[in-house]
Amino acid sequence: MTCVLPQVSTVPEPVTLDRIDRALDTLALAIHKAGNKGRAYLPIYERLEREKKKLIAEMGAMLRIQERLKRSRDRKAKQFF
Repeated sequence: MTCVLPQVSTVPEPVTLDRIDRALDTLALAIHKAGNKGRAYLPIYERLEREKKKLIAEMGAMLRIQERLKRSRDRKAKQFF
């Protein structure tokens, strides 16, 4: 008898704000339920908060880059007219 294992992707899911927020929600509940012992998970919670801020900053930078490229293209187009 042959056992066929399901294909497992080696490509990790992208980190999104939604995923981070869900992780923060889940962890907040776990910390709350654990009471004083939940303090052990505070470094993880704080790391997730930092990663969220970092992702928001990166998204903002990418938006500013796109806006700059558009302005640059518009300026170059006006030079030809």
